[in-house]
Amino acid sequence: MLVPFRAGTQVIGALRPDFARALRGWPAVFAFDAGGVALVPADERKRSDALAEATRELARTGWIQGWRGELYAVHAPGGGPLFCIERAAMRRFGLLSHAAHANVFSGRGARRRMWIARRSAAKPIDPGLWDTLVGGGIAAGLSAWQTLLKEAREEAGIEAARARRARFVKALMIERIVPEGLHREILFVYDLEVGAGFRPRNLDGEVSAFERSGCAGLVRRLAQGAFTAEAALIVHDWLARAGAGRPALRRALARSERLAARAGAGRTGRASGR
Repeated sequence: MLVPFRAGTQVIGALRPDFARALRGWPAVFAFDAGGVALVPADERKRSDALAEATRELARTGWIQGWRGELYAVHAPGGGPLFCIERAAMRRFGLLSHAAHANVFSGRGARRRMWIARRSAAKPIDPGLWDTLVGGGIAAGLSAWQTLLKEAREEAGIEAARARRARFVKALMIERIVPEGLHREILFVYDLEVGAGFRPRNLDGEVSAFERSGCAGLVRRLAQGAFTAEAALIVHDWLARAGAGRPALRRALARSERLAARAGAGRTGRASGR
């Protein structure tokens, strides 16, 4: 069972019990009571500074891995900013993160194709799995739209003029148990239609391959568990929207879900529209 993690009286995360015990080394930062673990510092700046010191030491001792040197902002539920924290620590503390993704596609009807990207084997999370062509976490100080334009350029070589044609579709939420603790993320999903002659070009070294896949190929990869959990949710939603009025595709999607469950490819957790 995960241990609630609080800022004041608000539960903002969840900790694995062994990780919670590791936090006892910072009594000026973390307080323990019957309700779980709470942050001691009372304002945003002090919380951020205290967490920076603690997370660096936790990384040195192996509790936090894949250090990114990138800060994420954590907000109170429905409120203002609470603190900033190293991106690699988000799952350890079970904090809510945000990401922007684009379904990059061409064609209509039976000719519709989606571009997908295979994550580099060197990625600290989900190496080698397939992902949306454009997607990335929203760092502190950036909006979903700014992140989308940045990731479009870095991951697929899509210039801003083209990326700005993306259309916001919806926000999805995913929550699942992971080895580090708890992954909770709101995914801001966009659609970006490109011409048949478009070819992606990776600039940040985080992609090992691209593929322009038809609906049947996407369904097959979903059934195989070949996508990251986040991309699987986003691609499934895109297929469901693309398949409106196409009973054969809806049946194939239902089959892929049954096959994935039978094979154990589905990830533990829940996902929902917002």
